[in-house]
Amino acid sequence: MNDLGFLLQNSQVNLGYNFVLTESNILGIQSRKTTSTSINHHNIDGVPPQIGQSNGRAWSNTKNSRFDFRFLYLPKRIDDGLG
Repeated sequence: MNDLGFLLQNSQVNLGYNFVLTESNILGIQSRKTTSTSINHHNIDGVPPQIGQSNGRAWSNTKNSRFDFRFLYLPKRIDDGLG
């Protein structure tokens, strides 16, 4: 079964946080959205098989154009497989 990829143990603790701020009172643009996400998975031994962080911002103008970018940081995963 390990040939299928990362099969995580059932004994794990997951924590995720997602923050979204939408602002619409900015001169010259229709709206601006700021996002921040955190991923934190640990097994019961305290080893983090997966952690990560992302931050981004998007702008929409009055002509229905949109520009957005996001930075994503995911360090190397630890194989916490079943065997």
